[in-house]
Amino acid sequence: MGQIENIAALIQAQSRLYALEISRFNLGESSVFLVNAREQKLLELKGKEVELKAKRAKVIAKLYELRATFL
Repeated sequence: MGQIENIAALIQAQSRLYALEISRFNLGESSVFLVNAREQKLLELKGKEVELKAKRAKVIAKLYELRATFL
């Protein structure tokens, strides 16, 4: 499993945790602090996913550039 697949699985799990934390908050069993902490972690993971995809795109572009150079 690659890094992008791993981060996607983490995002999915964190999304579920975030949704559950909101449910707990609505029931009065959680706090805004905990909801915000879950949301912050989710946003960090999504940012990391974007960074990894950008790095992959740069590598692919460089490979195409090198391929064109040698053909």
